[in-house]
Amino acid sequence: MVWLGVIIAGALGALSRWLTGHVVARWPDPPWTAWGTTTANLLGCALMGLIDRLAAVGVLDPLWTTILGVGFVGAYTTYSSWVFELAELVRARAFQRMAQILLVNLGGGVVLYAVVRFA
Repeated sequence: MVWLGVIIAGALGALSRWLTGHVVARWPDPPWTAWGTTTANLLGCALMGLIDRLAAVGVLDPLWTTILGVGFVGAYTTYSSWVFELAELVRARAFQRMAQILLVNLGGGVVLYAVVRFA
């Protein structure tokens, strides 16, 4: 029945991503990326760090780790949107902006995951 949990968590993750996009759409757009994609990716990394931390100390069962990590976080984060934005910047030859997006999403994501997971 793990598959059912992943489906439900995935639906909630996708809905949460949609809501994040609508809330964040009101923020001013920085010159380097869309806020919605970055916000979802960074929050997803922090949430995955929390899930892994709770699993490591025995608070979260492996079943729930799978359901929440694969289902919710997998649906919430936006790898495909992020890659689409990067490809559009390559097409537009906006290499500096592309590098900024890479740094913020990858660097920020790794830092947030590590801080939450290992703090």
